[in-house]
Amino acid sequence: MRVLIQLRYSLPTHEASRNRMPAPGLGVHLESTISGLSIDPDYPPIQLPGVRPATGGHLFSASQPMQFSMEPAQSTYIVRGQIPDGGPQAGALSAAAAHPDVVGIYSDPVIESCLTCGGTPPVGSDADVAKQLGATRLAANKMNGAGVYLAVVDTGINVAHLQAKGRNPVLDVQRSWTPKGVATTPGKHPVNHGTMCAYDTGIMAPKATLLDYAVLLSNTPGATVMAGLLSDAVLAYSKLRTILQAMPATKRALVVSNSWGMFSPAWDFPPGHPGNYSDNRPIPSTSWWAASRRRVPTSSSRRGTVATTVRTGGARSVAAIRSAAPTRIPRSSASRASIRSGTASVTRRRGPAG
Repeated sequence: MRVLIQLRYSLPTHEASRNRMPAPGLGVHLESTISGLSIDPDYPPIQLPGVRPATGGHLFSASQPMQFSMEPAQSTYIVRGQIPDGGPQAGALSAAAAHPDVVGIYSDPVIESCLTCGGTPPVGSDADVAKQLGATRLAANKMNGAGVYLAVVDTGINVAHLQAKGRNPVLDVQRSWTPKGVATTPGKHPVNHGTMCAYDTGIMAPKATLLDYAVLLSNTPGATVMAGLLSDAVLAYSKLRTILQAMPATKRALVVSNSWGMFSPAWDFPPGHPGNYSDNRPIPSTSWWAASRRRVPTSSSRRGTVATTVRTGGARSVAAIRSAAPTRIPRSSASRASIRSGTASVTRRRGPAG
């Protein structure tokens, strides 16, 4: 079974994380003391922020202010690997729980896009979505995405196809990322779900600068075609955080499109297990996404508005996105219905992938 291993701070682990380099000695140490565990030798340790409630509430309550720290000694670190299936798994988990360097072991499930409206015809067009979301009024107030990075974390973007469909996207290739082993490059990936998501972003934020994060093209063993692993997404988010941190503190703006989720219980620990991904909030990836989200403006300013409209306008499935990462959706059921119907038509009638 593929797993994420959360580790306590040590100087060698932090240095490997800071340099984005694997830590072979760390893998040897863990494997020698936890029977059946094998560490991915090519995956660098990922630093997770220390997190605590600002008001003393429950650690993972989303309705309270949180404080995050990237101080090394207050952080934990994620590596990925495998543990045995079947009977030997219990021994590996027990040994890990007793290890002084291990905070916990969590499932590393396959993540992928999922058709949510199969068998039903489209009910509108991308123009209908733009009308429902007030794109014209927002554009008149210069709320068009200009000056904002918009990362599409998906199967990759094909810029030529978008241009053929009437879009004129701006893509920052240098700040985009492709998983190791993928032959195609940012902006030139095969036309698929990620290109559809990029098309959708153009409805509300045509001036945004796209970042192409082709996580779902990962060739990690255990993943499938047009799918990746949760650990691939965690690595992608660590890179996005670096981009965010490099911006001036008063002008940080980053929108992330995550139209994917985990859809097979076979890739997860059972419900109730502390390492379960689908039912638990206290998992490492939740801390990462919550910390990243806190750095995105949430007011009705230009950047905050773009963050709201892009995340909803390009959403394939509200439930899938919620399971993948924190996001904001309209509060009224009428607004949700409008966005869902519009998204269906963009995906299946006028979207670039079909």
